Amino acid sequence: MKQPVQRYLVGLIAFVATVTLITHGVTTTLIALVVCGAVVYGDRILAAWSQRPRRPRTGPRPERMRARPLVAESDGYQLVPDEPSLILTPAEL
Repeated sequence: MKQPVQRYLVGLIAFVATVTLITHGVTTTLIALVVCGAVVYGDRILAAWSQRPRRPRTGPRPERMRARPLVAESDGYQLVPDEPSLILTPAEL
């Protein structure tokens, strides 16, 4: 029962792809065909994807980056300039 329905669906997709190619262009047709192929053959694609052999990770793992707390760095920096000529007031803008 599945095979005739699938053949009918593939024929319908080919007809719609032809009409789409004539009316909307190549790019839209290719996108639509990829989506339709994923719908029609999705069960086979998922089965092949799940049976794909997984490679174990080899080699040394990268070391995790650790950040210093911001509180330790904020003590050494001043946000106000020491030079009074560098301080801008709203009147000077």
